[in-house]
Amino acid sequence: MSNIVSVLTYKSSDEIILKEGTDAWALNPKHAAKCKYVICVRNRHDVRKIWHGKEKHREAFLIGKIKKVVKSQSMSGRFKIEINEYAKISIQEFWTKGDRNPVSYKDVDLNTVKNLKFIKIEKYNEGKIFNDRKEITKEGLHNNPGFGISQNQGIATAVVLSGGYVDETDDRGEEVVYIGQGGRDKKTGKQIANQSFSNVWNKALQFNCQWNIPVRVFRGSNLNSTYAPKNGYRYDGKYLVNDCWYSKGQDGFTICNFKLVRPENFVPNEKTRYSSTQHSKEIFNKPSTMQLTDIDLEKDLKKWTPKGNIDMQKNYQDKLELLEKTTKKHEDTVKTIAKIFKEKNLKSRKAQFDLYVQLNGVGKLFEIKTWKPKNLKEQIRNGIIKLLEYKVRYQNEKIIPQHVELYLALSSNPMKLMDKYKYLLDLMDNLKITFCWLENKKIKTIKKFSSNISWIN
Repeated sequence: MSNIVSVLTYKSSDEIILKEGTDAWALNPKHAAKCKYVICVRNRHDVRKIWHGKEKHREAFLIGKIKKVVKSQSMSGRFKIEINEYAKISIQEFWTKGDRNPVSYKDVDLNTVKNLKFIKIEKYNEGKIFNDRKEITKEGLHNNPGFGISQNQGIATAVVLSGGYVDETDDRGEEVVYIGQGGRDKKTGKQIANQSFSNVWNKALQFNCQWNIPVRVFRGSNLNSTYAPKNGYRYDGKYLVNDCWYSKGQDGFTICNFKLVRPENFVPNEKTRYSSTQHSKEIFNKPSTMQLTDIDLEKDLKKWTPKGNIDMQKNYQDKLELLEKTTKKHEDTVKTIAKIFKEKNLKSRKAQFDLYVQLNGVGKLFEIKTWKPKNLKEQIRNGIIKLLEYKVRYQNEKIIPQHVELYLALSSNPMKLMDKYKYLLDLMDNLKITFCWLENKKIKTIKKFSSNISWIN
């Protein structure tokens, strides 16, 4: 009988520890329960998932002592492997090509395992008092004493309710509305700017909401609540983020709200994997209006691509679009094409879209896409969707005329790879979308679309 079960996962160490195990797996629960350990191995090849962690593909990064195997609360017909102790490891190429994806059973040298320093899953009694924020940080329960939200690699690990925001008043013990981060004057405590879910800490807490990840909750003595401790900061256990939404705060600025509830009061939604409230759906489906900077597109692609759900996929596409616009390659492509228009005495504008020009009463709407061999198909498909969406939306809003031509322009010549995507060329032809690319500071295309770019060249 094998002594370990290994799982190929995109989840981070923090998420696994916070959830006290890893789920949701299609496995034989009796077989898995007979194993002594579960080993988590990094999966970096499924672009549909959200990757947290810098480990290489197939690298084992965490081993846990199996407590029990139970039915998953997030997905029916699947199981969670609960652990009570863990140790962080680094074993390259632990997952071999012969292993059954995504759950495999193996034998490991238990003498090696015994030499590992296992850490018990934190079982701080609710009610434990910490003298100050630094003490919480020293215990490893919060990684940023200067902020209310603690996050690591996009996952919120803890929040501190300290009464720092004037709107932080809705505390009912079992449930609390937590106010997000940003826009507060440190001296006066007043809100002086809008908050946004683009803020890295707010975004992390939003992520927990989407994926039912618990977060540690601390209440401070300065909190205006009957549940606040008399002194210091009290650990009140793990809560789940049940909902999130925008609202106007008392000072007149937009604030981010998060509804935190105890797990026993939380009912997960198996179909959407996040709260079914209208608040959450509106937030997850609405692209951010904030400009994101210093974010690598490829890393964010790994972080934000969720599996399955259409609403979440749309959210990912919105975020990918926004993030793409922050990359230098995308911006350079836009500027080069805009310069081509200028040389033709055509005034281009960006505004809601990448580029738009108008010639003889006809609108020319351009969607610009950067690409790499591994995401070419995805970028083309996303570009098609965006163009069709913009056409309908902005015609209805009378921003562009009824007669408009659509152009999908790539940052470089993709034709060496397009043999396997010929159906996409036919699709664009049927949808009357001109496919083109930037090459040697000129706009190029294939024969079937050549007449459509004669006005440029």
